[in-house]
Amino acid sequence: MNDLVNKYHLTQNTFQINSQKITLYQTENLDSLIDSMTEEEYAHDERFPFFLNIWDSGIQMANFILSHTEIFHKKKVLELGSGTGIAGIAAGLCQAQVIFSDYEEEALQLSEINAQMNKISHYSTLPADWRNFPTIDEPIDIVIGADLLYENRQVDALLATLVSLIHQPVICFLSDPSRDYLPHFINKLEKHQLSVILFQEIPNLITPLRNIKIYKISKST
Repeated sequence: MNDLVNKYHLTQNTFQINSQKITLYQTENLDSLIDSMTEEEYAHDERFPFFLNIWDSGIQMANFILSHTEIFHKKKVLELGSGTGIAGIAAGLCQAQVIFSDYEEEALQLSEINAQMNKISHYSTLPADWRNFPTIDEPIDIVIGADLLYENRQVDALLATLVSLIHQPVICFLSDPSRDYLPHFINKLEKHQLSVILFQEIPNLITPLRNIKIYKISKST
């Protein structure tokens, strides 16, 4: 744990989310970390350490989960792009069994550190590339993700992953801060016979003109 915390100078922060307090390691200054990256580090699949930051969409997804505990209670939940693990931890507080998945191995380490810090015990981690998502042998009830479309290249990869995962009775909840790629992504989901319903819309305190939207995605009947 200390290696990751020391490498990125992570600090603990506690968030009051609904009736729960969630404590997480995160970076205090993502911009300085990005500025410190070398060209060689960036050239390796254009990887930025976005997973070290807690984004508002993640907080709102966690709040949504803790406001709808009846949906997540004792379910098997897969979190895509888990990062700090905030949404998966919220599901864990609903006694869900959580699979944290991420492309970055260090993100999975961070999710695990944060899960343990919040006394989440029923979890596992899964290294996962959306371009070739691994087969999950155990049945999944719910897929969750927060702010996953921050680059255009994520659209088709995330689409393929969701198409492979979402079938009756599996449902998915995604939060997104009204990113430019969102309408195109929704259109593609619907073309693959997936139902997309705007479940909730929350004012974005960081970027007021881009509300955070939470969607429910399921197989069309």
